[in-house]
Amino acid sequence: FVREIILASNFGISTQADIAVLLLTLPDLLVGILLSGGLSVALIPALQRLPKSDASLLFLQVSIGIIFLFGSLATVLALKPQIWLSILAPGILPSVIDKQSSVFALITWAIPLSALAGVTTAYHHANNQFFVAGLGTLIFNISVIISLLITRQISHPVLALSVGIIIGALLRWVSQLLTLPKYLWQLSRIKLLINFEFIKSFIAAAMATSLLLFAPVVIRAMASSISDGQIAAFNYATKLVELPVGVLITTIGTVLYPRLSELHIKGKKQQLQEEIRQGIQKSIILSIAVLLPGIWFMDSVVNVIFVRGKLDLVAAQHIVNLTKIALLGIPLIAVGRLAMTVLNASNRTGIVLRLTSLNLILLSIIAWFGVTYKSPIWLMFSLVIFQSFQALMLSKAAQIPWLGNMGWITKQLIFKVVMMIAGMLCVVAID
Repeated sequence: FVREIILASNFGISTQADIAVLLLTLPDLLVGILLSGGLSVALIPALQRLPKSDASLLFLQVSIGIIFLFGSLATVLALKPQIWLSILAPGILPSVIDKQSSVFALITWAIPLSALAGVTTAYHHANNQFFVAGLGTLIFNISVIISLLITRQISHPVLALSVGIIIGALLRWVSQLLTLPKYLWQLSRIKLLINFEFIKSFIAAAMATSLLLFAPVVIRAMASSISDGQIAAFNYATKLVELPVGVLITTIGTVLYPRLSELHIKGKKQQLQEEIRQGIQKSIILSIAVLLPGIWFMDSVVNVIFVRGKLDLVAAQHIVNLTKIALLGIPLIAVGRLAMTVLNASNRTGIVLRLTSLNLILLSIIAWFGVTYKSPIWLMFSLVIFQSFQALMLSKAAQIPWLGNMGWITKQLIFKVVMMIAGMLCVVAID
């Protein structure tokens, strides 16, 4: 988040800010897809089922496969950066893209490095080791922050940022390699452990997660058609929401997934339902704890955090308006993410893919009115609508009861929410 503050200070809301955000989008999006989706869903249960020697072999085979797969993807995107730029930012002028084409080509080499870090992270998570994997993101962002500080002193700021991103991706992967157990490299036999079921699970989960994470990227891409700097504005607003979501909600799903997968394998249905119920209740409580003060104090938060350097009060107010709308989606994200975790843990990744695809099509239709009428506010509202449909459909598909004995909406939960609202009203009155 410090990264975003320095980014806003350096570039404000401008075309150059849009380019900087696009450079960070590829590694951020890829890590999200692999950690929250494909690799975690396919690799963690497979590693948990196998003995140590076979788990080591599977880890190495997946790493080699990732090098070839994402190395090939990086090569294609490096040769033709217009392919992904036309998707992520159709509103940016071709002349701007051509001017920065070498930088956009360079950044693609962060793709295989980020993908390999996804493999090592999945291995750590399968063994209930979350701290080291989490530090990888810190290492990556420190590298980006250093590069952003350097950009203030040189004439080619986006080039320095690209180099910082690639170095950060490399250090993140190496830091996790160094913490892997030594027996992982001691192979007693060679046999192919990547089978059709593994590949099918990986593809379905990766595609479903990519579509889910692609929703805000789609909105940002549409916003690029409204005016310069809208990509950056939407990025700052969504990052304000992603911070509490990542710290408080995604963390619950990350820790819960290996546990749910294990209970599903062992057939402990009652214990599984209780874990799901508690997970959603915790997520909802934390969501509302962020939502209530966020709605009222967001103008102060944005002014304290972002108003410096090249970002002025007018730009800050635009970010405030967008963020207040985005905050409404936090409880919906909580329910949707937990429901997706439940479906993935029970190997029902196909359902997640189908429902997310349908919702993304609906999002594109609803959001198109925002582009037509040049309304950034409507674009952000369409993202919240998408999150609503996603939460309802996924929770229904996962057969998560809302009411009743095993439902997550209980008298205790309602009481806690009412007490939080009452407390918030007191704070508002004082303010």
